[in-house]
Amino acid sequence: METDKNERVEAAQGDNFLFEKVSGVLTLTDLSGSENHIELILVASNEGDVSSAASAVDVANVAEMAKGLAAAAGSCEINTYAASAEGVMILSGLVENRRTAIVSTSGAIQVATSQGGNRFTVDGVLDHPASGELWAFGDSEILIEVMEYLN
Repeated sequence: METDKNERVEAAQGDNFLFEKVSGVLTLTDLSGSENHIELILVASNEGDVSSAASAVDVANVAEMAKGLAAAAGSCEINTYAASAEGVMILSGLVENRRTAIVSTSGAIQVATSQGGNRFTVDGVLDHPASGELWAFGDSEILIEVMEYLN
């Protein structure tokens, strides 16, 4: 794995590691020679803050993360969506126990609080208070990953 801040690490299943600088881009290269599903959980050193204000951002394995979430937020849900020109709802307003959500995109998208609402552009990571709906608009090849922290 390599960041846009020129930090590199080679990791195996279950490894935890730390990048000292906050980065906007993380490049993954599979060195095993086989097809793998790679799942990363971001954990910030600053009480869940993975914004640019965080002093350092960890990538932790799922087993370690599950222990921390049980105490901090109850649970989390991770979903992946493909953007669309018509819009896709990436956060539902019906979830009452959502504490916050982190939205990560593979390219520039526009987001709005409703399908017909005013839009703004996100290219990278959005830390969202998640109090209602959030819609994503863009090219269908752009993937959007959403991690919802639930109480």
